Amino acid sequence: IEELLIAAELAPEDSVIQRSLAFAYASSGDFKTAEQCYEKTFNLAPSDGSSHADFAYFLADQGKLNEAQKQLE
Repeated sequence: IEELLIAAELAPEDSVIQRSLAFAYASSGDFKTAEQCYEKTFNLAPSDGSSHADFAYFLADQGKLNEAQKQLE
């Protein structure tokens, strides 16, 4: 996460870095921060299917199935 934070600071418009940071936070259990990073990712690259699929996976894992379905759509 620390390295991704540095990368995000150096390239704030890079959606792949934001997606990786979001995934790292979600994987570590910090879903609130992950959700904020996913929002940044969606703002930078709204049609990035990988980001929406990753986010849907974590939403489903938390039992938020309706929200997960919306991400997959």
